[in-house]
Amino acid sequence: MIAAKDALMHGVPRLADGNTGDTDFVLACVNYLDFIIGRFVRQGHANTASIREVVPDDDAEDQRTLADIEDTLDDTHKQIECLLAASGQFQSGDIDIEAFGNACGEFLDFYNRVLARRKDPAQAIIQKHIDADTYWRQTDDVTVESIETEKALFGKIRQLAPPGLQIEVG
Repeated sequence: MIAAKDALMHGVPRLADGNTGDTDFVLACVNYLDFIIGRFVRQGHANTASIREVVPDDDAEDQRTLADIEDTLDDTHKQIECLLAASGQFQSGDIDIEAFGNACGEFLDFYNRVLARRKDPAQAIIQKHIDADTYWRQTDDVTVESIETEKALFGKIRQLAPPGLQIEVG
């Protein structure tokens, strides 16, 4: 996800500079982020629901942390939906490249301001209430199909990357 976000960060200024040939690259970044963030949000909601089952109602601190996680997941979903809407509008000709680039920039701002700064706040709760190994095995939603889809979407980003841009998974 970080590599695709970084690739998008590289592509957006190129759109603003008039490199319209990079639109397919930027759209590939958006498509990958839609897939991976969609999984991230779904899994995050499933994880918080699972954790809520074992956190006592009177544990106000952990309940606030879970509510904050859910709020962030909801905000993340809204941000990716806005980006997807702009992508669709751009592809249909309803908005121009500048408006699409601005929408990408707004998403990147949210990502850098909110998501990149968050560490996993649920870890302390998991350690306190749940066996971590059991928890992660129960909440892992990775399938053969999701791996193949992710590989294909990421491969498209690499294929369309502007010359000289190295896209590495860290």
